[in-house]
Amino acid sequence: MTPAKLAALSSALAMPVKQLQRQVHERPQLLQVPAEQLATAHQALRQGLGLPRHAARLMLTHHPAAAARTPPAELRARAARVAALLGRGVTQQHVMAAAAEGNVSLLTRQPDVVAVRLQQLAAALAPSSSSGGGGAAGLSLLEVLGMVGRAPELLTKPPAVVARRLDECLAVLQGRWAPPQRPPTPTAARPNGGGGSATSHVQQSPPQTPGAAGAQLAAAGAQAAAAEAAAGAAAPAIRQRAERRAGSRAAAAAAGAASAPRGPQLSRASVLRALRRQPDLLLLGGRVLRNKLCVLQRILDRPLRLVAPLLLACPALARHDLDAVRAAYEALRPITGRDEGFTFGMVRA
Repeated sequence: MTPAKLAALSSALAMPVKQLQRQVHERPQLLQVPAEQLATAHQALRQGLGLPRHAARLMLTHHPAAAARTPPAELRARAARVAALLGRGVTQQHVMAAAAEGNVSLLTRQPDVVAVRLQQLAAALAPSSSSGGGGAAGLSLLEVLGMVGRAPELLTKPPAVVARRLDECLAVLQGRWAPPQRPPTPTAARPNGGGGSATSHVQQSPPQTPGAAGAQLAAAGAQAAAAEAAAGAAAPAIRQRAERRAGSRAAAAAAGAASAPRGPQLSRASVLRALRRQPDLLLLGGRVLRNKLCVLQRILDRPLRLVAPLLLACPALARHDLDAVRAAYEALRPITGRDEGFTFGMVRA
C-alpha cells in the first residue's frame, strides 16, 4: 500500500494512520473499496442512519463493501424487518445498534435468515437439563442480538456448535474439562521386504526320517503339557497378585480424588453473564480456553478456584496478550510498594 493510498483512506475514515494500518493488516478487504467511495459512505451512514462517527467507521472497517454499496434507506428498512420478525421488545434501534457494533451483516443478509438464526442461537444458549442449567434463565433475544453485534462470527456458526462451546466453557472454568479421546489408529500389516511370501524368509530345516520326526513331536507334546500344568498351578498366585495391585491402584486413585482441589462451583448463568460482555469467548475451543486459564494461573500464582471467577468478572483477559498481562501484573508490586498478596487483591477487586 502506497503512502498516498494510506493517506486517502485515513482521510476517508477519519482514522489515524497507525490505527488504519492495523485495520488493513487485520482486514485487507479495506483496500478493495476506493477511498472516495468509503468517504461518501461514511458521510451517508452518519446522516442517513444517525450513527456517530465511530459507529459508522466501525461498520465500514468490518464490512467495507456491503456497508459502502448498500443505501442507508435499505439498511434501515432491513433493520425494521428484522425487529418485526423477532418481536419480544426488539426494535429497529436495537438492530441498528447491534449492527453499529461492527456486525453490518445483520442488515445486509436477508432479514428472514437473520431472524431465524438469532432465534436458533437463543435456543442453543438456553439452559437444559443435560447441561445442568436447572431452573436458570437463558438469554433473551435482545441479549443475543447484542452478543452477535459484538461477535459477528456467531451469526455464521451452527447453533449446535455454539451450544457445545458454551458447555466446554463452563467445564473449563469448573475444572472438569478433558480433551476428547482420539480413536486408536489401526496399524497396517508390515509388508514383506522382498515382495515374496512370508514363508520364503523362514530357514528351512534339513529333511528328517519319519522316526526322528515322530520323536521330536512326542518331545514337543510333553514339553507343552508340562508348561500347561505349571501355568495352571501358578494361576491362583498370579491372580491374587493382580487383584492386590488393582486394589492398591484403586485406593490410591480414590485418595487422590478426595485430596485433589475442586474447581469453583460456577453456574451456567454466571458464565452467560460473562459471555454477554465478551461473547467471542464462545469462538474459543475448550483446549484453547483451558490453556489461557492455565497461563493466567501461572501469572497470578493462584489456584483455579480464584482465577476462574476473576476471568468471569473480567472476561476480556482471555482475549488480551497474556505477555502484556504478565508485565502489567508484575509492575504492580514495585509501583504500589506492597506485597504480592495485596496486588492480587487489587486485581481481584
